[in-house]
Amino acid sequence: MMSPSVNIVNRSAITVTPTQSFLDWRHAIDPASANDTVESLSRYPLIYLIPDSDEDQDFLRNLEKIFPTMFEEWLGMCADESVWPADRTLGLFNMWFECTFLPLVLDVDDRPLSREVFRK
Repeated sequence: MMSPSVNIVNRSAITVTPTQSFLDWRHAIDPASANDTVESLSRYPLIYLIPDSDEDQDFLRNLEKIFPTMFEEWLGMCADESVWPADRTLGLFNMWFECTFLPLVLDVDDRPLSREVFRK
């Protein structure tokens, strides 16, 4: 059996997983989420592709630019936007979510990449 080729994608990535602080907020506003745990939600982190870089400084600059979008994706678990925190700062985001910077993204699928708008 022939191994697939490995291609470097010209992007880096950020994974975002919730902390207990986010779950505490979510449980308070949505009793139906009572069975969710950090472990259960961390199995499916959201992964954001960002401009290619191996520098922590670039990661921090990119995080500052895109954290509002990432924040709203997670808050979207609660459709009632009136209960979302009004002051969605980077500090609050960092309390509610853990981010991991992945400087190298590899693609082992030979099919072309495709894109579609997830939410706007």
